[in-house]
Amino acid sequence: MILRKDNLSASELKKLKNKQRKAARKAAEEKAAAEEAAAKKAAQDHHKNNKTGSEQQDADKEKKVSGD
Repeated sequence: MILRKDNLSASELKKLKNKQRKAARKAAEEKAAAEEAAAKKAAQDHHKNNKTGSEQQDADKEKKVSGD
């Protein structure tokens, strides 16, 4: 729907601008939330990979000890 600003009354123009600001604010919040979730997931994956790696090292050490 295309609206011409010169055809709107002052109150309608104010409502339109408020809706646009609200939509922009909501989009920014959703983007920030998505970025935060992605960063949190990356941190968890990194932690999981480090934990798995240290467990593997522990298993390798146990093999060496039991092999001697």
